[in-house]
Amino acid sequence: MAKVEYIAPVERAHGKVKHDSRVSFRGGHTYYLLHTRTEKDFSEHEKAYRRSFGELTKTASQINKDEGRKDEYQDWKDKGYTSRYRYILAQLVEGREEV
Repeated sequence: MAKVEYIAPVERAHGKVKHDSRVSFRGGHTYYLLHTRTEKDFSEHEKAYRRSFGELTKTASQINKDEGRKDEYQDWKDKGYTSRYRYILAQLVEGREEV
């Protein structure tokens, strides 16, 4: 463990024990970082939402890679998106593009 020296008065310290560690500390307490949610914790509604969004991202990726449809989405910069993929995904999510 590293040596810590306080140069000025410190009210609180926080951080991780090691960079890749799952143990962190804050305000005198130690926390163990675990995966807080698993598939069994999701409601049926959330599972369905995640499945449908996963399908939309897959479709957006396929459309983005399709050279024949490339010209349809050239105005993505003008619309304020950071990539053509994000523009296509937004179109699919908002229902403006048919799957």
